[in-house]
Amino acid sequence: MGNVLLYDKMVPNVLDRLLNKTFPFYDMVYLDDRGGTTRPSKMVCVQVSIEGRGRRIVRQEVLDRFCARMGWGASPTPEQLGLIKYVYCPLPALADKAAVTCKEDVGISEYAVWHVDPNFSATMSM
Repeated sequence: MGNVLLYDKMVPNVLDRLLNKTFPFYDMVYLDDRGGTTRPSKMVCVQVSIEGRGRRIVRQEVLDRFCARMGWGASPTPEQLGLIKYVYCPLPALADKAAVTCKEDVGISEYAVWHVDPNFSATMSM
């Protein structure tokens, strides 16, 4: 359960994945170094899903648990939450209709849906 990376220990532009596949907030994460600026690095949390709904709901309790485990405490500041970009990757057939909903005003203001090419896995096995 302790395999969430600490924000302060993350290396920019290195994609890390969780070893615990049951963690509900993300599957992969990386720090975007923002082109070497002096601003803090944006943490991009990527959630890949095979759910047939094409919808992802981000809940406060899950976000609080994630923030506590990565060293920010269970009540992250608005500045810390501003460092999170949440990316949802649904099944390719659902990407055009996919949506992310943040419940209980969780404080994440930046999120996106990425469309993965349906042939991606076929090209990776060659």
